Amino acid sequence: MSSNDNANAVLFSVRLPVRWGDQDANNHVNNVSYFRYLEEARVQWMLRHDLIASASEFMPVAVKLGATFLKPIEYPAELLITSALGEVGQRSISLTHRMLDAADPECCYAEGYAKLVWTDPATGKSVPLPASVLKVLGLAD
Repeated sequence: MSSNDNANAVLFSVRLPVRWGDQDANNHVNNVSYFRYLEEARVQWMLRHDLIASASEFMPVAVKLGATFLKPIEYPAELLITSALGEVGQRSISLTHRMLDAADPECCYAEGYAKLVWTDPATGKSVPLPASVLKVLGLAD
């Protein structure tokens, strides 16, 4: 299952406010905050689809993260974060993200990616993608 027809289609988008405390001494958003925004977008997507509601059975773990910072974010701002499906493996999925200005979606602040592996919390070992994840991704009935 290395790829699918849904690759690069936007799975989810969410608006997030930039908080005053996200700024650094240079009055722009600290790079660490970009990762927090992307994490929040992924969590909102998983919550919306009940993919982490029963975390005691299976739990997604981020094993690889990255970002390319394109433009500084200045407070105040509202972000529009889009998440698209990348590669799908037997036990993992990759997501690509775009961090846009909600007022001007042509303005892209950053692009990012995440590789998520589903695990069994009791053993800490990876497991095949649960049926619920495959269904959300349109890869199962």
